[in-house]
Amino acid sequence: MVNLGELNAMTHDSAEANITDNIYHRHVALMAFKAKEKTYRGGSFIREGLEYSDDPESLTGKAIEATGSFDVVEIETADAAQFRPRYYIQTIPLWDADVADNYSSEVQYWNYVSHRQQSYMRIMQARFARHLYQSGGNSLQINGLGDIFDNTQPFGRIDREKNEWWRSFVHDNDGTPQAFSMRLIADLISDVSDGDMEPDVIFTSTAGWNAVQAAMHPLERFPNTTLANMGFRNVTYQGAIPFVYDKYCDKDSDTRHKYYALNFDHIMWRPHVGFNMKTYDWMRMPKNLGSYMLIVWFGNVTSNALRRQGLLKDINPSATTMFER
Repeated sequence: MVNLGELNAMTHDSAEANITDNIYHRHVALMAFKAKEKTYRGGSFIREGLEYSDDPESLTGKAIEATGSFDVVEIETADAAQFRPRYYIQTIPLWDADVADNYSSEVQYWNYVSHRQQSYMRIMQARFARHLYQSGGNSLQINGLGDIFDNTQPFGRIDREKNEWWRSFVHDNDGTPQAFSMRLIADLISDVSDGDMEPDVIFTSTAGWNAVQAAMHPLERFPNTTLANMGFRNVTYQGAIPFVYDKYCDKDSDTRHKYYALNFDHIMWRPHVGFNMKTYDWMRMPKNLGSYMLIVWFGNVTSNALRRQGLLKDINPSATTMFER
């Protein structure tokens, strides 16, 4: 006879969990891009394997970047932002010697695997963010937002210096730091909007977001005589376009921050079908030294309407805030 009311049991799953699904849930920009994720055209016609830029036998856990060639469809004007995708490979090692010396029990091993995966998830998140906000140029990193707003370089097959209509709107102050103001944001939004077609979000740094909040400070009100509320939890432009801060958002210097106004109907994070953070089963290392997992991704940031994207530069968050209209 068993009294189930007095019987308790505890179990745990010691299998290695997959970390890749968490990448898009930890970074605000990647979450936004994922909502507009599309398959890279022609991606199913892969002709060559990976061309590693580092030792493919290296199992030290560092990331390996590589490139390869694709047979893609002919690029037309509307698809001028088609890029040659970039590969990104992350290796997560588990060393047998480390396990034997420190993690002998099943619970200890489970914690070891979980902590190792969490560590590499943060590494991947930081690396993707750094690539996302910066320029890919001719390097092996992804073509990020830096390429979207570099109007001096070709984009796809169109020379932007010769085609003014194929440029992003970039507002700068010739490198001279300036205070944030509502007028500057209004000019930025106006340039990239037509009717109800306007940016979905404005990305900036944490200091940049604080400058926005400081500009709103004169509008704060006391709801009653006993309560004072300092600061705003959320800030939007005309009630429709949210300001979002991201600690990875790039800046030119401590006194020259950026505000990205992005329209996700025309800018996309385009991973290749089947290779959006594709993971492989844990494998044994040569000479039986341990196990490792590979995470493979390739794709790029692209746009089919650059004039829907805008950038405000040279903002000094610590400058005296001007509430201009």
